Formats: sequence, structure tokens, C-alpha cells
Amino acid sequence: MPQSTPRFGFIGTGIWVSEVQAPAAAGSDAVRFTSVYGRNATAATAIATAHGATAYADLAGFLDSVDIVGIALPPSAQPEFALAAIAAGKHLLLEKPVAIEVGAARRIADGLDEKGLKSLVFFTGVLNRRSQAWLADVHEVGGWVGGRVDAFSGVLVDPANPFHSTARWRAGTGALWDTVPHAVAMLTQVFGPVVEVTASAGLGDLKAAVLSHRDGGLTTINLAMDMPSSVPGETVIYGKAGKREMPMQVLDWRTNARQVYGEALAALVASIEGQPTTHPDARFGAYVTAVIAAIERALAERRSVAVE
Repeated sequence: MPQSTPRFGFIGTGIWVSEVQAPAAAGSDAVRFTSVYGRNATAATAIATAHGATAYADLAGFLDSVDIVGIALPPSAQPEFALAAIAAGKHLLLEKPVAIEVGAARRIADGLDEKGLKSLVFFTGVLNRRSQAWLADVHEVGGWVGGRVDAFSGVLVDPANPFHSTARWRAGTGALWDTVPHAVAMLTQVFGPVVEVTASAGLGDLKAAVLSHRDGGLTTINLAMDMPSSVPGETVIYGKAGKREMPMQVLDWRTNARQVYGEALAALVASIEGQPTTHPDARFGAYVTAVIAAIERALAERRSVAVE
């Protein structure tokens, strides 16, 4: 348990850190933003200098300088650094998905538990205030039997999209490992754990997954990252109370995400200090990875697949 404001630093130097996470950490009262580590030394120095932090070229030196590590890397790279941070006794603020391999995701969760460390996974779609208010309302009403999430974006095809510059790694996984984690997390909040999935692929990145939930709910995720910007995403549920659609709200993505990240930092610090939290942790993140891995297998094998 930290005796003073914990030191916080990032592993990663991409747009998510420079535009969202570093400004949020610098403005947080919950942590002291002290450190940045990245293999791109120029980018690490630029981010650190902009916020009065220190850039590190060696991982060991970086880990010695912090109490909490925020990771902002592609999901294939995150486990290596997460496990190194755990070995050094650091709490973690992770990106979704925690990993794209179920075993790696579970090793992260197990390692945190074994060391008595805390974690939080930054599921922006679940943690933002709009979603939290909507979830509180639908939980109070209850009686939901099904729903649908349209997880669409134009990241892969629209140069004006702020994340188009990251399309190299996203193109390899598509929406399945980028936007679908938010959808799985959201649907789980309403309908409970997923036990079985089936899925089909369409043109381009378009895919559809059907999720069977433990408590009997049946939900669908339509996903693609090569859609025109005119095709909006949508979240709808239905049941005894009729149909409820999550309200669409046009927000500045930087401002909104910074606010949510700052609140996530505060929640993580509170949990480190022993306060209860309902925010998603690495164990929940490992569950989401297992669901998406099952969808991926269902697509490849053209059959229903049980979630591990």
C-alpha cells in the first residue's frame, strides 16, 4: 500500500499515450506522472518533456522509477511487458485486450494475484460516464433477453481517422481484437458471462458473432473496421421492458478519453489502498480474451465453440 501519492509511468509512445493517457496522468491528483519508456527514444523524450516526466531507455530503470505501470502497446506486445512489471512488483493499468492468446492473458492475471498486486483494464466503452449511466438504468429495470452491438469504424480505410496511423497492427487482427473487446465487456455487464459462440465472416473485415450467455441471454456483435464513417455503431438490448438503445453522443474523443483515463487511474489507486471497486481487472480481461479467441476459432472452424 503506497504511503504517498504513487509514481506512475507509461510503457508505449503511440498516439493513445501522447494524446490521451499522458495528459490525463499529468492532470491527475491520484498519481505523480514520473516516467515514460519506449523503444522509440525520440517519442518517449517528447512525451516526457511535455509533461515534466523522465524518459527511460532501459526497462529496469523505468520500473525502478514507478509504483504503477500503464501499458499502451499492441495486444501482441503487452503480455511481455506486463509480466516484467509484475515480476518487479508493480500494479498495472492495462489496455484491452489484455492479450490475444488466452494463456498469456491468464498468466498476467495469475501473476498479479500471486503477488497481491492490483490491476485495471481500460475498457473505455464500459468505463465512460454515458455507458455507466445507461448500465445503471438497464440493471435497475432488468428482464433483458437479448441485444446487439454494431462495432463499426473506418480505421483501416479512412486516412482522416485519428487511429489510421496505427492501422499496421490493427489490419492484422481487424475489429475482432480492437473494438470487439468493448462489445464483449458491455454485453457481459448486462447479460452475464458468455459460454458459447458462433460466427460468420462477410466481405472485407465484416463479421458477425452470436453469443450465448450463461443466464440464457442471446446477443449479436456485428464488427468491421473498414466501414464508411457514415455507418454508425449502435448498442441495443431488448426484453420485458421493451427496447433500450444506448444514446449516441458526439464527443471530442481526446477530451472524453482523457477524463475516463483519469477516473480509471483514481479507481486503480483507490483499489490499491484497499477500497472496493467494480472496475474491470486483469482477470476480467482474461475472460474477454477467452471469448474473442472462441469467436476467432468459430470463424476458422465454422462451428459453435465453447468459451474456455
